[in-house]
Amino acid sequence: MTALAVDDVEGAERAARRALELQPDFLMGVWLLAIALDDQDRLEEAEEMLARTIALSRAPVFVSMLGKIYARQGREDDRAHIETELADRRARGEYIPHACDVILATGRADVPGLRRALQGCIDEETTWLTVRMGPGPSLETFRRDPEVDRLLDTIYDVSD
Repeated sequence: MTALAVDDVEGAERAARRALELQPDFLMGVWLLAIALDDQDRLEEAEEMLARTIALSRAPVFVSMLGKIYARQGREDDRAHIETELADRRARGEYIPHACDVILATGRADVPGLRRALQGCIDEETTWLTVRMGPGPSLETFRRDPEVDRLLDTIYDVSD
């Protein structure tokens, strides 16, 4: 078996589909397939996979991914509902990782919000994989912004 490159979205889709053939309700397989479909702009299919994911678990990271898809589809009321839900859960004391804010900010293409979310990830010492996983490879497109670039380098622990 060959290793997948970090930007091999089609390979990730194949691997997720294979995992789901073996175990149809494999939570990580459904979620990873949703990420791959999102990155390929197959938003309706990604939304279907996220609905399956959320049926298995309403973990904040899965809910925030659905919010990201809604934002990318232009479904602002649905996106706002998701963001309100997560804010309410956070206000009640549930741990909602800042990585969820990264996911939502990338969906909204909200660079100032992404900067705040990435700084929050640094403050809570979120691992680079957690930050990268939800938004998928599209997170790298925000590196055009020098501050986002610097924050991502800090998270990825890139030395000069």
